[in-house]
Amino acid sequence: ARRLAAAIEADPDFELMAPVTLSIVCFRYRPAGWQGSDEALDRLNQRINDAVNDDGRFFFTPTSLDGCYSLRACIIHYATGEAEVDGLLAAVRAAGERDSG
Repeated sequence: ARRLAAAIEADPDFELMAPVTLSIVCFRYRPAGWQGSDEALDRLNQRINDAVNDDGRFFFTPTSLDGCYSLRACIIHYATGEAEVDGLLAAVRAAGERDSG
């Protein structure tokens, strides 16, 4: 979870939505230079959630933090590594770019 949070914080297209204290990471896709409304960003992340979940490689349970739609990843398997973290972010980015671009 810390690896995922660090990758999110290092990437200008993602926004960490809450501190990571255990295995849950709340974040959203927010493309650098986003000019849309907060409501449009919420809708974009809802579509990303659906697209990633439909793909079947990763699964999110969304949440709302401070009124913002957020993706929630829970890292619970002991063998989750960098490849899975990188794959998760790549899947979110690809869904976001398809939808917002």
